[in-house]
Amino acid sequence: MLVVLIGLFLKYGLDPLDQPWLYLMVLLGSSHAAIWYGLIRFFRRSFRQRIARFEAELDAIGAKPAVHASA
Repeated sequence: MLVVLIGLFLKYGLDPLDQPWLYLMVLLGSSHAAIWYGLIRFFRRSFRQRIARFEAELDAIGAKPAVHASA
């Protein structure tokens, strides 16, 4: 975010006091991106854990001897 603000200042000479809405948009955009990044990381970890548990259950099922019902 700081790089974007410095870039805006250097390229356009925009003072934060003259254009507060522009800097507010940059702040909101970066916080929005940070929230999405956190959500994606959280759910990716969650899905990996679910897949690992599912694979462990499948391995446990495969390791058990088959039980046949006798008539």
